[in-house]
Amino acid sequence: MNCSSCCFPALTTDVEVHSLEEASSPENLISLPLKKSRDYRSFVFIEHVDFGLLLLLAHKRNKGSHYQLPGGHIDTLEIQHFGLKRAALIAAIREVYEETGLSFSSSPKRLIFMAFPGSPDGSLKGRFYFRVSISDSDSVNSSTSPASCIKSASGENFYLRLSDEHVGFKFEKDYRVATNDIRKHSGGKNSQALCVYYGKLRMS
Repeated sequence: MNCSSCCFPALTTDVEVHSLEEASSPENLISLPLKKSRDYRSFVFIEHVDFGLLLLLAHKRNKGSHYQLPGGHIDTLEIQHFGLKRAALIAAIREVYEETGLSFSSSPKRLIFMAFPGSPDGSLKGRFYFRVSISDSDSVNSSTSPASCIKSASGENFYLRLSDEHVGFKFEKDYRVATNDIRKHSGGKNSQALCVYYGKLRMS
């Protein structure tokens, strides 16, 4: 992927979520009618102030070992109930917690919505992106559940509680390397989004 200078505005999310636990509760969604919806997803750029971008290691039969951004599907029922932007934020926080153990449910405004210029809903072909800055204080407490916590493969003293779909994680300071590392994830869109995020995307 060729990268050159490009502007990418970072927008503070206007999504108001007062209680994500209540908002995403199955009891609040079970009565909603299920309708066909576009395949929307949320992903998060998690940046440690000293270590760089968090990347999760996965192994898939058709892709082999490759790195991913934390994130996943936005639930159709949540879109119907809360609207697309709010549902995107809820999904981002839920997926980050499930995949890493990092919890932002009590501080959702830490996640900043990254809007793509020219996109009516701010997404990149149905993929919504957020960014959040973390520090050592966000490390999952390995003393409370040592068996389920994994230390960073890149050597930093930082722990996560990974989901079954991931086998490790690292931090990457060089975003050109990170862009290449995640090229197999989500059809290459996350690699493109990372280029845009750092103002270096040139559509070829």
